Amino acid sequence: MNKYKKQIMIVLSIAAAFFAFWAGLMEYRASGELEKARAFREASNYEAADRHYFQALNWYAPWGSSQTAAEELMELGREHLGQGRHTQAYQSFLRLRGGLMAARSFYLPRADLIEAANPFIALYLAEQKLGPQASRDEINAQAQLYLQLYAENPPIGEGWHFLTIAGFLGWVIAGFRLIAIFFDNRRLLNVRQRFQQGRAVILLFICAYGLWLFSMTRA
Repeated sequence: MNKYKKQIMIVLSIAAAFFAFWAGLMEYRASGELEKARAFREASNYEAADRHYFQALNWYAPWGSSQTAAEELMELGREHLGQGRHTQAYQSFLRLRGGLMAARSFYLPRADLIEAANPFIALYLAEQKLGPQASRDEINAQAQLYLQLYAENPPIGEGWHFLTIAGFLGWVIAGFRLIAIFFDNRRLLNVRQRFQQGRAVILLFICAYGLWLFSMTRA
């Protein structure tokens, strides 16, 4: 029993190290994009600033630089509005919404920012569609139609997302277990004996991998 506990601890330690590495990589990439966005914003190159804020959101995590990027992109959009740069404001809000929507998993990240951006996007689209000759009432009515469309976000497949995570973890754990079985030189077993010993783990490896791939197509 102690031998199996030790193997489990090794697998868990490797998994924890992997997730720590991945979290560190995401923060590193997001912080790099955030710094670029700030530099371009300072230089009034707003198109480039928007692009790098959006790229920071592509490395979204529930903490750190990607959160700051989302908040600063919202701030930049409002700054554009205040200074009459409506097209640039639309681009900032649209990229904010797009970046956060792309980061959806089993929850919708920063729904507060998405809900704040939606009315600006809807109003801009209505103004562009109806043109300057339209009355304010007509524009507002059209904006409400767009706002309804943007507010009706596609449903999130929470169950499939959890199955994606479960399949991935099962695949990784089974993979480490197979490595332990086939490359443990302390036991004098031939290849056939090792295959017999690892049949259940091989089946878990295949099933978990298949579940992971299938769940990603459904989530």
